[in-house]
Amino acid sequence: MNISIVLSTFNGDEYIVEQLDTLRNQTRLAEEVLISDDASTDDTVQIIEDYIAKYKLDNWSIKKNKENQGW
Repeated sequence: MNISIVLSTFNGDEYIVEQLDTLRNQTRLAEEVLISDDASTDDTVQIIEDYIAKYKLDNWSIKKNKENQGW
């Protein structure tokens, strides 16, 4: 069984590292983690990109909306 995780973010820089740590430290790791950011205006996207690079998470990706879609 393959596991995929989808995480939606918006201006979550205060808590995003804790969320990412939780996903990364599961006993059963996901085959893919898809993160969709809804045009955050804080450091959320940079934190996520740095986190992915730091831990070499090749199966994680982030999609960034150019404009806030309201979800």
